[in-house]
Amino acid sequence: MLDAAVQRSGARIATDDAVRIFNATDVNLNLHSSTYVDGVDPRGDFLNPRTFEIAAAGGFQLVDQRALLPSLIAPGDEVATFAAAGELRNLVRHWLARPLERAAIAASGRRRVLREHTYRHRMESLLETVCARDGDAIAARPREESIADAARAAGESPLGRFLRRLPPAAPFTLDEITREVLGGSGTLDREEGVFLFLHQFQELYLAEQR
Repeated sequence: MLDAAVQRSGARIATDDAVRIFNATDVNLNLHSSTYVDGVDPRGDFLNPRTFEIAAAGGFQLVDQRALLPSLIAPGDEVATFAAAGELRNLVRHWLARPLERAAIAASGRRRVLREHTYRHRMESLLETVCARDGDAIAARPREESIADAARAAGESPLGRFLRRLPPAAPFTLDEITREVLGGSGTLDREEGVFLFLHQFQELYLAEQR
């Protein structure tokens, strides 16, 4: 039924273009797919990312009713819903005639999503769950020493001052330090020369012994 309205033969739309479309459209239709229901599936067990993307972009959307929707974004206050495809024609006309109500609902939906449903929120929840279950095991794993770790151990020595010039999160390995030295500019100082000598010695002699 909607084949004639699909643009670019169903090709994907770039993110920036999608945001412009969401904002330029008075009533965005957000239709969930189902593999076992022909039409609206109010018992659907997922919300598509578009529900949050349209709201985050400040667009007004008319989305099919979903079982998980009320717990995440409020129907009627933060998003508009429909229960059957046959309702769409009248509902679209209804909302097209009410620009101020559309704007209020879209603004409320955007505030809700930015407050609770960004990727940052999802990652924080994921990490909290993982750490609550496996935090002790993760903390007990041996961790590769970083340049920042080595710099702290070296204190205010010439080596410590040299290491604090390098990326702190990088691994404290001869190869990594050599890479940073070779990527620099200007005259080599004593510490840089020492590390380059050690790296060359490793490449020329120690590698042969292995």
